Amino acid sequence: MIRKGKSVVDARCGGTSGCVETNALGKENYNPTGYFNMPKVLEITLNNGAAPRTAHEIGLETGDPTQFETFENFFEAYEKQLNHFVDIKMRGNQVIERLYAKYIPAPFLSLLIDDCIAAEGMDGESALIHYNNGDSGNVPTKVTEPRSSIMTKRLELI
Repeated sequence: MIRKGKSVVDARCGGTSGCVETNALGKENYNPTGYFNMPKVLEITLNNGAAPRTAHEIGLETGDPTQFETFENFFEAYEKQLNHFVDIKMRGNQVIERLYAKYIPAPFLSLLIDDCIAAEGMDGESALIHYNNGDSGNVPTKVTEPRSSIMTKRLELI
């Protein structure tokens, strides 16, 4: 939690708020907006921006992976796809969070979040609470994260 910007005190008072989410309880509002599927981005990269099941072009054309001469060429294409889809995901998160604020206010939850009271009684869905992370915890913060989690050695691309 500290790596996500929480103070040590808030991190120590934090807990689980869903299946895999942790947050500083009483300091933030968590609106689920869906998960980010990094293996799908890899699959799209391996198919030059197309979804293999439908053949629809849903990503960027980053080249035929069989023509990449080095792992770095492949990983550069993957980073482009990843950045493309992270941008789409984050824009979608913002829309969903605005919809929560407008159509699904949570006044009882707001009573339990410290900064809602400090924000002149605003609902937690629209108040500027201390940590307003939304669901961005499910999105990679750096495009280099996949390198350590799914790619640990050079690949021979055929």
